[in-house]
Amino acid sequence: MPGRGTQEAARDLVRARDDVRGDLMSARHRLSKLLLRQGMSTTPGLGLAFDIAYDTPLAAVARRDRLDAAIAEMATASEFTPVVTRLGCLRGVSTLTAFGLAVEIGDWHRLDGHSIGAYHGGRKGRVTRGATVRGDGQEDPPRRRGRRDRR
Repeated sequence: MPGRGTQEAARDLVRARDDVRGDLMSARHRLSKLLLRQGMSTTPGLGLAFDIAYDTPLAAVARRDRLDAAIAEMATASEFTPVVTRLGCLRGVSTLTAFGLAVEIGDWHRLDGHSIGAYHGGRKGRVTRGATVRGDGQEDPPRRRGRRDRR
């Protein structure tokens, strides 16, 4: 099992990347709303507002890229490398996803096929045409469950 300091540093790196992802989405949203509000008109204060709104996503992209590079470096040359490599064999699992799972779960031996679903936030249930059948036979509408960062 990785050392506690290294594992916490890796978790902080993954969580910082997730925070930057949220910041980037917010900045892009603010920029698009500014452009929608103003249309294509040019008013005296619009130039500065646009420059600031445009620079914010660019700065967030640069921060995200730096974090991605640090995560990729740590994923290829750390005690998490064997787990990241194995998870990377799964279809649709990138280095970033594999590294995030590796650092958040930590000790994979404590999980089995049943408990990993509970850790992930899933629950047992039968899915029939998009609806979950409850124990009393009534159907619940499909909804998102579990940890938001794991969907």
